[in-house]
Amino acid sequence: MRASVHSLVSSSATLSVRGGKPKPVITQNSPSRAMYTGERVTLSCGIGGDPAGWEYLWYKDPLRHTVPNTDSSRTDGSSFTISSAALAHSGEYRCRAARGRKPFYSDYSDPLTLEISVLAQTYPIVQSGWTEVFPDETVTLRCVIQGSSAEWKYKWYRDGRELPVDKADTSSVNGDTYTILSADQSHAGLYTCRGELTRRASVHSLIGSSATLTVRALPQAVVTLNEGWMGVFITKGTLAMRCELQGFTSADWNYTWYRDGTQISLNHTGERHTVGFWDSSSDGEYRCRGNRTDRPYYSLISEGFMPSHIIDRAVENVVRICVGVAVLLFLSIIVNPAFWRWVSRRKVVHSGEELVEQTDHT
Repeated sequence: MRASVHSLVSSSATLSVRGGKPKPVITQNSPSRAMYTGERVTLSCGIGGDPAGWEYLWYKDPLRHTVPNTDSSRTDGSSFTISSAALAHSGEYRCRAARGRKPFYSDYSDPLTLEISVLAQTYPIVQSGWTEVFPDETVTLRCVIQGSSAEWKYKWYRDGRELPVDKADTSSVNGDTYTILSADQSHAGLYTCRGELTRRASVHSLIGSSATLTVRALPQAVVTLNEGWMGVFITKGTLAMRCELQGFTSADWNYTWYRDGTQISLNHTGERHTVGFWDSSSDGEYRCRGNRTDRPYYSLISEGFMPSHIIDRAVENVVRICVGVAVLLFLSIIVNPAFWRWVSRRKVVHSGEELVEQTDHT
């Protein structure tokens, strides 16, 4: 025996004995405790000191049911991941750690409450109150979102295409408001809006409803002769024009008249305007436009109307009628039997006179 032979002393190891069980801390890696359906959520469990050898167990709700691995959620060591959050994932979560063959368990962590909410719905409202608009009008739509806050930013769509379409489009998006500065036919369509969380671009609100805008054409003004061309003569040398609005009654409209592009100052706003028949100062091209206090506030300006052309046409028609009357009178005389009897008598008388004249000569 060689009792005096000893191995070298190993390196030292320090063993610390604490007064109580360690307590892990549970944290949520997502930016907000309030999460929405469809989002990915990750919870982490950490224990202080040497983490080696620890395994982690996850529990949900006060009954401390162990969280199972499923298609939508899975435990992986110190983390618990929900790939697509649902309302059922709401609740209190705890974790604890265990190690050793005969497991030594840590204390449970403090609970972490996870709140899963249904995505908010958005719906656009037309603040101006008109879903039927006219060209050049300004229209404002606002995107209303349930439980909205400053965390949301908004996107607008017309017929499924994001707005604004291009820089030339006379519209603007400002927060939850979409403004059409000057409406035209290109702005007609189905409008929807959607909210997007500013810090979580993957979270979008649901599209709850839509608003349809219809762009109607302004009424067209037309200048017509208030009475037939014979009225030019019957009214003692005056010609009356009338401004008509296609598809609208004239009861609530006022009218503005123009001659050669310049507004005529009148002491009335009626639909009729009269000019002198032979007054040279009335020559020119006349147009009119309707105005009123209700939408649409004005009509399109009419095409040009030349009274001189009407007068010339009236004179031409009168000449034609006179010629026609003369021709008819002539024809009626020719075909009248009395006329031919008179001609026959004139021939007999004329023949008798010639016979008398010949006798006298002999």
